[in-house]
Amino acid sequence: MSELHYPAEDLPILKKVLEDWGLTCVYQTCIDQLIDMKILRLLKTRHVDKLLSTYPLGILVKFECELDQWKSSLNIVDINKITESAETSMNKPNLEPYLKSFKSSQELKVDVILNSSTQGSLILDYYRQNNKLNDGIRSTLVDILIGQVLSQRIPMSVSLAESMADQIVAMFNSEIKDTYFMKIGCNKNPKGKLYAKYYNSMRNLKNTGLVHTTTKSEKNKTGSRNQEKESWTERKFVSEIEIDYILDELKHDNSPFPDIEKNWKASVNYRLNYIKNSESTANILNNWKQYSIPYGHKLIDIDYQALFPNGDTIYKNFEEKSPKIFNLLLEKIKDTNCRKILDKIQSGDENISENSKNAALIYLLHAVFAPTSKKITKDENGKKNLIKYSIKDSQDSLIVFGESVEAMQNHFQSLRFQGNPIQPFVFIVGSIFEQREILVYFDTIIYKVHSVLRSVEVCYKIFHVFNLGYPTQSYIVWLFIQNLFFGLRSKFDQPHPKLAQIILSELK
Repeated sequence: MSELHYPAEDLPILKKVLEDWGLTCVYQTCIDQLIDMKILRLLKTRHVDKLLSTYPLGILVKFECELDQWKSSLNIVDINKITESAETSMNKPNLEPYLKSFKSSQELKVDVILNSSTQGSLILDYYRQNNKLNDGIRSTLVDILIGQVLSQRIPMSVSLAESMADQIVAMFNSEIKDTYFMKIGCNKNPKGKLYAKYYNSMRNLKNTGLVHTTTKSEKNKTGSRNQEKESWTERKFVSEIEIDYILDELKHDNSPFPDIEKNWKASVNYRLNYIKNSESTANILNNWKQYSIPYGHKLIDIDYQALFPNGDTIYKNFEEKSPKIFNLLLEKIKDTNCRKILDKIQSGDENISENSKNAALIYLLHAVFAPTSKKITKDENGKKNLIKYSIKDSQDSLIVFGESVEAMQNHFQSLRFQGNPIQPFVFIVGSIFEQREILVYFDTIIYKVHSVLRSVEVCYKIFHVFNLGYPTQSYIVWLFIQNLFFGLRSKFDQPHPKLAQIILSELK
C-alpha cells in the first residue's frame, strides 16, 4: 500500500466540498481511504455504508443525502441505474455516449495536461517563480485545456467546466474560480474563460466546415424586463405619520435650503414609497421639485442614506484603492490614447491636480473593462448597423469632456439622433487635466459640484435612488465602482469574470 497516495491537487477541493456539506468531520477518513474527487463522484450507497461504518447513523444519512444532491448539481450520470434500466427494457438504449461522456469528464486532469505540454510546463515554472498569473498566461492556460477537450472530442458541460476551474484554483492559489467558470442561473450557460473559449472555438470550426453543423429550429427569445436595479424596491418603508404640513410646505413654500433639508429628512420613507410605486422619473421630479434646485444633489444624499444606511463612502475607499488601481492600469492598458493619458499622470508633474488624477483614473477604467455588448447605429441615410461598443463609447456614457455647456447640448443631440436613452452622466467643461466646471446631468437637471469624485458619487446615487439601470456601454465600469468604492453587491448584478478576478484577487 506504500505506493498509493492521495492526489494533492484534490485536497483543497475535497475540503471545500465537505465544508459546504457541514461534514468536515469525515475529511481525514476520506483521505485515509483515498476518496479523491474522481472516486467521490463514483461513490454508491454500499460504498458510503462501508466508508462511514464507524460514524453515527445521522452522519451517514447526511453524507448520502448531500452526495446525491451534489451529483445532481454536477449532472453526473449514474451508470448503474442506466444499466439496470437498460437490462429490464425490451429496447435497450445505446449506453456508449453516456459512458464516454462520463468517463471523459472524470479523467480530464489539468495537472497531467499541463505537465505533458511544453507551454503548460512553462506556465507551471512561471507560477513557481512569481506566485501569480497574468492575463496572457491565463489565456494560454485556457487554450491548452480547451484544445485538449476538442482533441478528445469531449462535449462541454457544466460539470466539466466547473471541474477544470476547481482544479485550476487548486493548482494556482492566486486565481479566482469566477475567471474560469461562473454559474449564473439554472437556465443559462455559465460564464468564464473556459466556456467562452470552447464555444468560440466550436463556432470557428463550424464556420470553416471542420465540424458539421446540425440545423435546429431556433427558440423564440422573449425579452425579459431588466431587473438589475430592482433590489431596494422589493423592500417596504413605513411612511412617517402626521406629515401633511411638511408635504404641503415642500410642495408650495420656497423655504431656505436648511428648512428644505430638515423637511426632506422628515419625509424620506414617504418619498421612497412614492418613488417605488412611480411609473416614471418625470413623475417623481414633477412631484418633488426640490430635486431640481442647485443643491438638489444633497437631497439625493439623504434618500440614498435611508436606502443604504451602512453603505461605504467613495472617498475613503478611493483613497485607499487608487494606488493599486493605477498599478493595475499600468499593467493592463494597451489602448494608445489611454496610454498617453496614463503616461502623463505617471510623469511626476507636480502641476497635475488631484481632480485630474481622479478624472484620469475613472476615464481609464474603461480601457480595462472594455465593453462586450453591441449597439445599433444609424447612418445619415437612416440605415441601421450593428456594431460593438468601443472604449470611447463606454467613456462617453459616464464622463464627457467639452469646451462649453453648448458642447454638452450637441452631445445630447447626437445621442437622440442615434435613438439612445440619455442616462445620468458627468460632464466636465475643459479637459482631464484642466477642469473649469464639473457638472452632473440628470433628466434636464444640471448639478454643479466641486470635485470629480463628488460628480461620480452623485451620478451613482441617482442611479440607485431613482432605480435606473446603468448604461449598457459602461455597465462593467459602474459595477466596479459600485462593488469597490461603495461596497454594494446585489443579487441583480450581472456577473462578469474579469471584474471578479480583479476585485477579488488583484486589488484585495
